[in-house]
Amino acid sequence: MQRNLLLIVIVQSIVLAVVLIWRRRRSGDATLNWIAAIAVGAVFGLAMDLSLGAQDVFAYHPLAGQPLAVQPRRLPMLLLIFNAIASYGIASVTAAAVAPRLVTLSRPGTGWALVLALAAIAGIGGVLLLPNGSLAILFAWGVVLIASGELALWGRAKSGPFLSLAAVRDWHPLSRLVRLSLLVGLSYELANAAFPFWVWLPGSSLGPIGLAALIALIGYVALLHPLTVLYLLVTDAHRGSHGNARP
Repeated sequence: MQRNLLLIVIVQSIVLAVVLIWRRRRSGDATLNWIAAIAVGAVFGLAMDLSLGAQDVFAYHPLAGQPLAVQPRRLPMLLLIFNAIASYGIASVTAAAVAPRLVTLSRPGTGWALVLALAAIAGIGGVLLLPNGSLAILFAWGVVLIASGELALWGRAKSGPFLSLAAVRDWHPLSRLVRLSLLVGLSYELANAAFPFWVWLPGSSLGPIGLAALIALIGYVALLHPLTVLYLLVTDAHRGSHGNARP
């Protein structure tokens, strides 16, 4: 197994422990479906690896210290699956730990759903039309993931962090998401700088360090937001199926 990935997973586990301790001190709620969270992270991770990776957004170093990075789909299968379950899985559990505090229990009017749908469509257009390996396509993916997630939550009579701010005028969910993204993004990117495993490919005038800093500061919102949404949808569906069951 790749040594650097194992070291990054250890750092991710430490971040998760900090978040769990913070959550218990803040809310006292210890409810967390670990299996659902890890499953969500693994499936989402594989999907992102195979889609964003194919568009030259990022690549991996399959061997520590190897100068050339490869697309995720070219990783050894065992390494690809371990990364999805362990690395993405821990990130998913981290998001799931505070997921209920990132939404409000309200559904604004259908006009907001239309806005979200149009934003998602615009983002999809960017993903399809923008050149692979560009910084713009990275942002287009962020728009798709966030707008689609907000729309999915709207369908469940919830407002995600962005809709909570725009429509409900509650800034707390977005503030929590941003703070969590900063903690996760900075920790993960610093760990990757010390133990290289992935590399961001979009070319820009920022340079590799500037690009990694930009992604650490704002890019992890587009990772934690969909993980939060998927976790809430899965656990809501699970509770709904048990609630509707008849003896």
